[in-house]
Amino acid sequence: MDEALALARVGGDRRLLAELLGLFLAEYPRLLNTIRQSVQAGNLRAAADTTHQLKGLLAQFAAEPARLGAAGLERALRQGEAAEAGELMLHTAELLKELDPVLRAVHQASLL
Repeated sequence: MDEALALARVGGDRRLLAELLGLFLAEYPRLLNTIRQSVQAGNLRAAADTTHQLKGLLAQFAAEPARLGAAGLERALRQGEAAEAGELMLHTAELLKELDPVLRAVHQASLL
C-alpha cells in the first residue's frame, strides 16, 4: 500500500482514511466469499462484478499488487476462463491476506 498516495486521494484527511479502511477491512472478506461462491456456482459474471468492486476499493487505497491481482481475476472471469479464475482467486486472496496487517496498521495509526 502506498500510504501517501492513499492519503492524498482523501485530501490528506487521516480520519476519513481511517473510516474508509475500517469499512474495507470489515467488507472485503464478504466480497471474497461472494466471489468464491459465484465461481463455485458457475456464475462468472456475478463473480466478475464483485471482483470489479473489490478492485476499485483496492485502487482507492493504492494497494497496487492486490489491485493487479483482482484485475487479472476480473479479466479471467469476464473471458469465461474458469480454471484460470480459480487459480487467480486463490492468488488474490493470498495478496489480501498479506495486505490485511498493513491496512490494519495504517487504520490504527490514522485513528491517532
